[in-house]
Amino acid sequence: VFWREQSKAGIEGPRRLVHTTSESGLFGSAGQTNYGAAKGGILSMSLAFGRELGKYGVTTNVIAPRARTAMTANTASMRAPEDPDAFDVYAPDNVSPFVVWLCTDDAADVTGQTFIVGGSGVWRMRPFSHLASLELTGRRLTVAEITSRRDELFAEVDPSMPAFEAPKFG
Repeated sequence: VFWREQSKAGIEGPRRLVHTTSESGLFGSAGQTNYGAAKGGILSMSLAFGRELGKYGVTTNVIAPRARTAMTANTASMRAPEDPDAFDVYAPDNVSPFVVWLCTDDAADVTGQTFIVGGSGVWRMRPFSHLASLELTGRRLTVAEITSRRDELFAEVDPSMPAFEAPKFG
């Protein structure tokens, strides 16, 4: 309501939303069904906000920070390096510059996007897009026709569970 009223009053200014998800919300993690579903919902929420608020100049993006938290601090793979001069790939402050950048004028046209951010990298993700389709004109698909044309749906991908292909730190 606030940004809508500002926009209608002709008040210009940056209007940015940056939502936080998890790689579990992007890829699904075994044993984390409820967490993954909630974090995946943030992606849809951000897209809906973008469609609702874009006309008022609001951008909305999602980041999945790859950073140490209090919950993961003692995990072997995420511990801080013993050498205080070594680059700490999982330090939370590695994520901050990208969040700030999303809020600048340089990113004023970046909206509806999802990113994994951490270490010294940013990966733009495309979680919801169609890959293939089966279409008929003026008639309903049948089970037999779907079976006979299933290769059209899976021509470029394996129909089994997608691999957990999180980007690797370089």
